[in-house]
Amino acid sequence: YADGTFKPNKELTRSDVVKLLGKYLVTEGHSIPEDARTNMRFADLTSKSNGELLDYAAVVSDAGVFAGSNGKLLAGDRITRENMAIVLVRLVNTLKDVSLEEFVAGQSFTQEVKDLNVAKAEARSAINVLDFYDITTATNFLPKNTVTRGQFASFLNNVIKADFSGAAVTGTVKAINNTTVEVT
Repeated sequence: YADGTFKPNKELTRSDVVKLLGKYLVTEGHSIPEDARTNMRFADLTSKSNGELLDYAAVVSDAGVFAGSNGKLLAGDRITRENMAIVLVRLVNTLKDVSLEEFVAGQSFTQEVKDLNVAKAEARSAINVLDFYDITTATNFLPKNTVTRGQFASFLNNVIKADFSGAAVTGTVKAINNTTVEVT
């Protein structure tokens, strides 16, 4: 904030998350699209919306990290812990070209999160990813609760530091003949 404070207990908005993830994607090689301020990625944004928000909304949308809700960003709404889990896992999937959800689903591990059944169906696999990689160590994840700035900073830091090398894309390439290969 302008006064130099971080305000860790302030609840995070969806706009805040879009900006944070967009900025991180840019540091990792993604670019702000030239049409970011003229081609709205979310139905509730206009060319008069905050320019920084438009830039990073385009980045996260184009990267598939933040899909919105029914085509809308809902910028001023608070983000829930379950939605935070979804976008953080999408972030890693995008940057590492993997599917952490598929990888973790095939692993045997002791699930520490005990309130997974409270989360919406699409968030459960993402919460399992955070649990598997110890990005969260909470036994009660509280999926419907909102996220503070401090909590999100901690989660994002844990994601950045996590070792996802075990989930690397694996496959085979087999030569069928001198002009055809089969990739699995």
